[in-house]
Amino acid sequence: MIAIRFVLRLFGASPTAGFAQFIYGITALLVAPFAGLFGTPRFEGSVLEITSIVAMIVYALLAWLIIKVIVMFTADNRAVA
Repeated sequence: MIAIRFVLRLFGASPTAGFAQFIYGITALLVAPFAGLFGTPRFEGSVLEITSIVAMIVYALLAWLIIKVIVMFTADNRAVA
């Protein structure tokens, strides 16, 4: 969803369009913790929303970490004789 937001902002999708409003509304909460970390370069209606990129990276790393912890606690650690 954040990737869709990134692409919509990059291509200058109208924020008043129904689909764009839907995506922006859903993802606003997800990117909010990263708002203001970096500037947001703009060029003729296109926006390079770096906060979306940061959010995708952080959430991917968090998911990877959670999976690693789950595997670590659920893996069979017995040595095979």
